[in-house]
Amino acid sequence: MRAFFEIVVYILTIVQTVITIKDIIVMRPILYGRSLLANPTKVFHHIVLLSVLIMLPLRFACSTYGEDILSVLVIIFLGGYSLYFGR
Repeated sequence: MRAFFEIVVYILTIVQTVITIKDIIVMRPILYGRSLLANPTKVFHHIVLLSVLIMLPLRFACSTYGEDILSVLVIIFLGGYSLYFGR
């Protein structure tokens, strides 16, 4: 069951990354950078996406220490990102 949900998380992370790249292309990088300055919690979301994508190669390399550190970072940044919606 855990493997199924991990696959779902990786697929959704890849889909969200593709959507973000599409947004950057449509808005142009300078305007997208300005939107990040206006909404800094979006940067947390991008850090979470990249961290989740980096965790997969670490898992295949059996680097449990690196994966644990990234997992903690994901939890911390997701907490900050979700607090944005609670205000």
